Amino acid sequence: MNAWVGILFRCLVWVGPAVIAWSPADLAFAQSSQNELAADDDSASFDTVTDLPADELADMIGQASYAQWTDADPSSSSGSIHDHTDSSIQMMNLEQRLARQESELARLQAGPSRPGKLFARYESVIVQPVQSNQTALIVQTGDEEFATVMFPWEMEHSPRVTLGYEPASNRVGWQLRYWQFDHSQSFVASEDNGIIQAGWRADVPYLVEDGDVALGVQLFEEGTFTSSVRTDVIDLEVSRNLIQPVDAFIGLRYGKFSQSYSAVTDEGSVNAITEFRGLGPVMALRLRQTLPLERLAMFGTLRGAMLYGQKDFLGRESNFGNTQHVNGIDLRSYDEGVNSFAGSLEMQVGIEYIITDHFTTFVAFEGQHHSSVGGVNPPATMEGRDGDVTGDSVLDDDLSFFGVTTGVQLQY
Repeated sequence: MNAWVGILFRCLVWVGPAVIAWSPADLAFAQSSQNELAADDDSASFDTVTDLPADELADMIGQASYAQWTDADPSSSSGSIHDHTDSSIQMMNLEQRLARQESELARLQAGPSRPGKLFARYESVIVQPVQSNQTALIVQTGDEEFATVMFPWEMEHSPRVTLGYEPASNRVGWQLRYWQFDHSQSFVASEDNGIIQAGWRADVPYLVEDGDVALGVQLFEEGTFTSSVRTDVIDLEVSRNLIQPVDAFIGLRYGKFSQSYSAVTDEGSVNAITEFRGLGPVMALRLRQTLPLERLAMFGTLRGAMLYGQKDFLGRESNFGNTQHVNGIDLRSYDEGVNSFAGSLEMQVGIEYIITDHFTTFVAFEGQHHSSVGGVNPPATMEGRDGDVTGDSVLDDDLSFFGVTTGVQLQY
């Protein structure tokens, strides 16, 4: 036993210094080998991630989260490369989300896109014409008193037809519009219905010279009076959606405004006609806003035009065959006459109901004003004991329409 203990003691004395001399360097080498192995594992992991197909990499990006990055322990050297990989993925994820949000914001600001469609629209324009001068005749009511009797115009139906193509967002469309108003108003004036008072005079004065009526009918007791208005308006426009929900229109308008007057009395008759024809640019803006109620929308349209053309006035009486002809032209030619301008301003405000994707109905208030298209009714006025007459030009008169519009539209 003592012999074995002695042998073991000698071995320890011999081996101990070698172990002590070897361990610091080799321990460092062993630790370095372990770190290199860890780095090789991390590098292999990074190469594996970056070599993934695009769809798998997108799935990995979608599954990444901030928690995995922010909760990482920076003191852990073994996970440092994984942390850098996660941060790169997170940055890519943030850039993709930001791009999607910017795209969605731009889409919301531009409004929902709309498809283009062909349409046909029919409108019943129920309006009352308002002439600057609506005089039918002048009656005397006292020694120095005179009163003007006007035409009792009422609401009348007139058709308007539109064919066109409503453009898709950021595209160009077109439309062709035609509106016609053609109506007359007539009444009888006599002592029997009280319009003309017994014992007093009634006159229809047109042309005035030195305070007297040179064209017209005077001192009658009964008569039938008629006024007619005929308008034809054609618009050819191109359109574009500026921003949702505003559309702009620009194009060319042809307008013809014809008015006539007739007085048939017991002392003679007088007839007159005024016509303006012109061509010029037309522009419009339309606003359409969907309401919070299902299938209902509110709309408004503002349209203006400036026409360049010619006016003509012709008046005749039966007693002496006198004629008043202002800017006389052959209505089949533009070679003669005085050129002039006339302006138009129109407005619509209403509500539409979308019954189906292909059928819409609507109702709106409508107003139109056409300036300097001329008038036709007797322009003179009478005053004083002797009934002195003062006149005015009929060529500067305006014509307006006010009422409601209802219609339907088919679109495809």
